[in-house]
This record gives sequence, C-alpha cells and structure tokens, in this order.
Amino acid sequence: MQIYNGGFYDIQDFSVGIRLADQNGSLITESNSTPTDILAGRTNLVNVRMLLDLNQIQSSQLRELAFNHTTLNASLTLASSYMDRLVNIHIGANRTMDWSPLVDNLKLDLQGMKLQQNVTAYDVTVPYSFDAGDMIMGQQVKVTTTLRDPSGSWAPVRIQSSSRIKMMER
Repeated sequence: MQIYNGGFYDIQDFSVGIRLADQNGSLITESNSTPTDILAGRTNLVNVRMLLDLNQIQSSQLRELAFNHTTLNASLTLASSYMDRLVNIHIGANRTMDWSPLVDNLKLDLQGMKLQQNVTAYDVTVPYSFDAGDMIMGQQVKVTTTLRDPSGSWAPVRIQSSSRIKMMER
C-alpha cells in the first residue's frame, strides 16, 4: 500500500497486523508487516503480506474455507511512532468479511466415467469441474482422490493428478 506523509517528521516503525478468525473466534492466520519508516514529505510504499498456509489450518477450518461461503472475523492493527518516538500510535479495528471458497460448484461427471482394465490394474477416468476462487487462480494445485465403495470402505487405489488452475471461458 502507498502512504503519503505530509507532516514535518518521519513516521517511525510503521507496521500493519492482520488477524483472521472463524465465526467461533478460532485463529486461522495472523501476519504482521516488517516495521518501516514513512519518510516526511513523500509517498512511501509499505508491503503487507498475509500468508494463509493451508497445511497449518485445522481440518474443520480447511473444509470451511475450501468449499463454503462463510464469514470471517478480521482484525487490523496499525502501529507507529512520531516525532522521534515521542508519540506512539496504536489503532485497531475489527470487522467481518465475506469469504469466497477456494473451490466452488464441484461437479463429478459420473456418466462420463470410464473404467479400463490394463495388465495389472484398472484405469479409472472421472471427468470433473469446479470454479476456482481468486486465491488459487493461476496456482499449481495437486488433486488427490480416494475411491470408496457404497459402504464407505476404502478402495485399494489412490489417484493423483496435478494441474495449473486457469480461467475458463464460458
């Protein structure tokens, strides 16, 4: 983000903190920018990065974020000093934000499913489609699928595919 400091003094140790929690208040992710000085009389660029490591999220939260529209609690904190650290400033704001799922409208085409026997096993092709959320658009993803029979038992097969998510024309 760009910040203009029209004052006489530098704004020192400016930092931005972002905290996301689910509707129950359980932490999903928290990030803080590196403190930086906002020089007087200039427009300054401040990099704020929020990392959402899907491997560190509880499985119930991951399912919610991956497949459902939901509401998250967002906390934003701004902190800095002014006039050679004579004045310290700390501002916080809490808001709710709408979350769009990473994967939406997942569809399996069971009518288009193909089963072919090869020498040692079966090859199974199941066409599928989904709408990708903005966060995974253009990213490399790995899809792991496990087959189960009608009783819910695990089938002795594991299928993996990997592809880049692209915007499709409709």
